[in-house]
Amino acid sequence: MSFFRAPSESKGFELDDGAGSLDAQPRRTAPSVTGASSAAGGSVAARSHITKASRYTQQTFTNTASELPDRRPALVREAEAFLMYLYNPESGTILDRTLPQFFALMLSYFIFYSLIIILLIISYVIFSFLVINEDTPHLTGEQNVLRLSPALAMRPVPDFMGTLIRFRQTRPESYLIYTTHLQAYLDQYELFYNTERDVNIVDCNIETQERGSPDPNDPCRFELSWLDPCSKQGFFGYPRGSPCVLLKLNRVFGWVPDIISNSTSYNMLVRCNGRTDTDRENMGQIKYYPSETIKGVEYGIMSPLFYPYLTQVGYRSPLVAARFVSPKRNVVIMVECRVYNVRNVRTTNDLRSDRLAFELMID
Repeated sequence: MSFFRAPSESKGFELDDGAGSLDAQPRRTAPSVTGASSAAGGSVAARSHITKASRYTQQTFTNTASELPDRRPALVREAEAFLMYLYNPESGTILDRTLPQFFALMLSYFIFYSLIIILLIISYVIFSFLVINEDTPHLTGEQNVLRLSPALAMRPVPDFMGTLIRFRQTRPESYLIYTTHLQAYLDQYELFYNTERDVNIVDCNIETQERGSPDPNDPCRFELSWLDPCSKQGFFGYPRGSPCVLLKLNRVFGWVPDIISNSTSYNMLVRCNGRTDTDRENMGQIKYYPSETIKGVEYGIMSPLFYPYLTQVGYRSPLVAARFVSPKRNVVIMVECRVYNVRNVRTTNDLRSDRLAFELMID
């Protein structure tokens, strides 16, 4: 018996030891490369699953923690939110804006306000040098809201909301407001005439209608002595119970009175009456300064020599003082004053009329 035999076609060889052939023994083969790669791939996959599971667990914990209610006091949370608004270290924002955003915002504001300033400057130049004239109103004549129709006005003005003049003769503090107003108004005449020397003011004679200069740009001087006894020395008659009221026409640029009848008078005539028969009875006699008597009726006069008004330096409107000699006490007297002998003053009882209405009451 031979111990060896020729190798068969199999890839290994077998040893025959008489007990059996080697074919009966398990065969040991070398591990293949493919099996090693599979084992390594399985290990990497396992580690990847572990990492993903760890991340999922961490994310789940984070989400769960963020969903938990904040049990801190509201003041603390608001303070923290305010501090984060002032400065957020994570995003680097200040007042919820980054530095480039601040720069863009400031630039836009600068451009915006620069355009506004430029428009204001252009508007100022246009209106100051092209539209507004210091010597002449932009709208004159019929284009003006007054339409060359001056209104009759009075001084003192007791109240912008009313026209009642009421005082007690024995109480000076009750009429001090009226006398102070009258004195302040007449001071504009007296102080200007006494202090201004470079202004060309001419003397005018209202009786003979003679003017010191033919140039209308030279205003006439209004003499306060024409108002006597309605003067500040006698407190305008209020302590005696004979109050004075100053009447004037509002200034209208370029207006010249159109006298109706020069044969009657060369002046505009002013007269006051009671609204009703009872008011006329309670009002009593009225004296006017300066005055003119026509057919036994006394009128206050405003001379056309003082017109037109052309914004002359030193121009002062002519005045008429109406003195109520002895009005009845403790009753309200409704007074109405009008302008006569002139065409171009409105005769309707509206805001631009020749009628002036006020009330007088002496306690």
